[in-house]
Amino acid sequence: MQRGVGALGIACGAFSRKVQTKRAGGSPLYLAAPCSDAGLRKCPGALVSKKEEFGNDNSEGLGTQRQYTHSVVGQTMTRHLDLGCGATPRNPYGRDELFGVDLVAREHAGATVKGANLSVQAIPFESNSFDSVSAYDFLEHVPRVLPTPDGLGTRFPFIELMNEVWRVLIPGGLFYAVTPAFPSKAAFQDPTHVNIITESTHVYFTQPQRMAAMYGFVGNFGLVRSHWIKSRAGVHFVPHQSGLGFRTQVAYRAWRAQSGSTSHLLWEFQAIKP
Repeated sequence: MQRGVGALGIACGAFSRKVQTKRAGGSPLYLAAPCSDAGLRKCPGALVSKKEEFGNDNSEGLGTQRQYTHSVVGQTMTRHLDLGCGATPRNPYGRDELFGVDLVAREHAGATVKGANLSVQAIPFESNSFDSVSAYDFLEHVPRVLPTPDGLGTRFPFIELMNEVWRVLIPGGLFYAVTPAFPSKAAFQDPTHVNIITESTHVYFTQPQRMAAMYGFVGNFGLVRSHWIKSRAGVHFVPHQSGLGFRTQVAYRAWRAQSGSTSHLLWEFQAIKP
């Protein structure tokens, strides 16, 4: 799997994230775009179009209530990719442009959907091209282990897919996934579910552990949040909340998950790139 391109970060403002432009010779350069409570400002040469607010309800994550802008220099439109999108790609962050990947390419008003089998093929988009990526009831269908074509080796499709998600995200881009997880029967009852997620699986892909590196994971994510949710049809984004009431609700759902009464885990990761 192709790894995202390295880059130089230049601070600009009290808090910044990196956005992509080109240096002489065509190689990528990342500039930092500042965030401000008073509104968005432009770095020299940068086009910053959107602000996302999210916090962290998990002590292993990135901290509380930070703000990030998501836009590529020279590109005024923000972009979202929905994996395994079926007939209706979802856009949880409300990006300007919507794309999807499914087993077959589809015609869809308002979205571009390409065909690919992500268990064995790469995501068919260029590196550093999306502000966010989502996966709804999809990761459980991606095998963990497959033989190589010659039958003599082993490959890890789930690890490879997480590499691909990291590759296509811009620095600071967000991965949002909702997946049925152990011990809920929803994780097992579908015969095509071959990848059983637990509430600790995220540590294989997020700092500080990144335990999947031993299996070929080359990406790097920060954990924004990982917690149990009640999956509802038509609800494509669960906003971050804080306060005792929300934390009590999360704890209650985690308790219910132990008996299988709560079915889905929500992951929100942030792509960390040099």
